[in-house]
Amino acid sequence: MAKYQQYESVLLKDGRIATIVEVYEPGAYDADIGDSPEDWATVYGITDDEIERKATEQEMDRKYRESMRQLREQGILE
Repeated sequence: MAKYQQYESVLLKDGRIATIVEVYEPGAYDADIGDSPEDWATVYGITDDEIERKATEQEMDRKYRESMRQLREQGILE
């Protein structure tokens, strides 16, 4: 069984928060990163070696607030 499951949020070793969008086999994932359409991207072929751990509630809250700020700034949300 994979260490991380689909749709779990993880902290990458480079400091970014990513959401696992595909699990291919234990230790092999695709993940989405970014806060708004300007920087959304999918990172293909992430391995357990590139993941620090699951993201904490505080990290997820901070990412949510940053995403909302950027979406408002871009006029996507009011």
